Amino acid sequence: MDNQNIHKHLAVLELKPGASLDEIRTSYKELVQIWHPDRFHGNSNLQKRAHQRLQKINESYEILKEYCEGNGYQTPVDDSQDCKQEAESQRSTSNITKKVISILNQVPGMTQAHRRDFNRAVSQFQLCDGSVVKTWKNPVGVDHVFIADEKGNMVFGGFVGWIHSDVFHQAITQVQKDFT
Repeated sequence: MDNQNIHKHLAVLELKPGASLDEIRTSYKELVQIWHPDRFHGNSNLQKRAHQRLQKINESYEILKEYCEGNGYQTPVDDSQDCKQEAESQRSTSNITKKVISILNQVPGMTQAHRRDFNRAVSQFQLCDGSVVKTWKNPVGVDHVFIADEKGNMVFGGFVGWIHSDVFHQAITQVQKDFT
């Protein structure tokens, strides 16, 4: 199977090229929970859509799992210009953004978020260095926060469970007050 097809299946599982078999399994389990048709039992249209999405997720998982088991337990890395720009963006993160990331990492329960949720997040406010704070709440109510640099590339992504939601929202409010 060529790299383009592998990358297509990675996109279905909302992963980047170079993902390991463990990352594929983790993403698969999360997506199955999110898109399981039983969660939408009250809405037949959503249930049908979830069933179709789940079929694609299952197909991509099986293909990627088989590929990884035969190729060193990792998918091929993408050396495209977009990946190079993203790496450069992460190297040039400003001190303000670094301070904000530090504050967010101090929120109890903060866990690194998947890049796949970055595009779902909505811009909330712009920091004084030009980066943007974006948030998103997934279908099961878990709060996510992302920071995009001035070029729109993700430089940070995290999420917290419900138990830490209040502290999370206080941190976001404080960041907005102190750094905008």
